[in-house]
Parts: sequence; C-alpha cells; structure tokens
Amino acid sequence: MTLTITLLGTGNPIPDANRAGPSTLIQGAGTTLLVDCGRGVVMRLAAAGVMPPALDALLITHLHSDHLTDLNDIITSHWVLTMAPTTLRIYGPPGIREVVDAILASLRFDISYRIAHHQDLTWEPQLDVIELAAVVGYFSDATASRSATLSTTPSASFMCGAEDNPRSSTPRPGPTRRRCAAEACRPTT
Repeated sequence: MTLTITLLGTGNPIPDANRAGPSTLIQGAGTTLLVDCGRGVVMRLAAAGVMPPALDALLITHLHSDHLTDLNDIITSHWVLTMAPTTLRIYGPPGIREVVDAILASLRFDISYRIAHHQDLTWEPQLDVIELAAVVGYFSDATASRSATLSTTPSASFMCGAEDNPRSSTPRPGPTRRRCAAEACRPTT
C-alpha cells in the first residue's frame, strides 16, 4: 500500500501570509483522511485537488485553536457540497464532541437560512463525532521511506518544523528556531 501525505499547512498561531494553519492530508487504500484543520484548510484542500465531500474522516490531534480554527469551514463545506446527506466522521481527543456541538450552535442561523432558501439542501450537517482516549500515530523511518510519498504541492513555502521560511519576511519566534536536516523534510520538485 502506498500512502500520499500532503502537508496542507505547517503554520502556527502566529499569522504568516506564506503558511496555512496545521493540516495534513493522508490518502491511501481508497481512504482520504484530513489530520487537523488549521487556518485556510479548505483553500489548501482545493489547491491539492480534494474537496471536503471527498474526506472519509477528519482527525483532530488536540484541541489547540490553531489545529481546529477551520473546523467550521470543513463542516459547512462538506455539508453544502454534497448532493445527498453524507456523514463526516470526526475523531478527536476528549472534548471534541463539545467543540463540534459549539460550532453547530454557532452555525444554527446559517444552517436554517440555507435549508429555507436552497431547494436542493433539505438536511442538516451529518456528523459522527468519536472521542478517542489517545490520539497516537507514527511512521518509522523505514516504513515512511517505503510506503509514503511526501507531497508539498499546495505549499511551495513548505519547510520542516519550526525552521524559518525563506519566502516570508516574518521570522519565526526565538525559542522554536532550529534546523531540520532530515531528507524527508526537504520538498521535492
């Protein structure tokens, strides 16, 4: 099995015009998984050629704001772009259900308006929220090099971890500055 991993955003809470918020697209074995949904994720998905209805599931790794700022956009886009009621599965740590419920509450006027004014949209967002005791996943170096393709297509400004972005005029803050020499972190052309 081959996995394609696309870094849609590698930013942090500090706004940077050259970086979207944290989000990773994983595709393989007929499954499309989005990990986190930071700022700008729907636009980055579109740049990668994947629209929200194509997502089989969404995994929120933790409840920091920069990892879920655009969860409302994923929920709304998944809902309005489907042709029939389609369930979006959302996996996350304890508390994700409360976060999703709050987002749905904030969208209630929009949901009501769209259902009242769009004849082809007669259902509310269909969500299946699963809280996990622990959100853990990793690739060993050997496994990743054999079975995963690292794609940076949507983000020409990809850099690893907290490394400075040479295309940005805004350097990253001091304590997180470090260099990553791993071959897997370098973009391919």
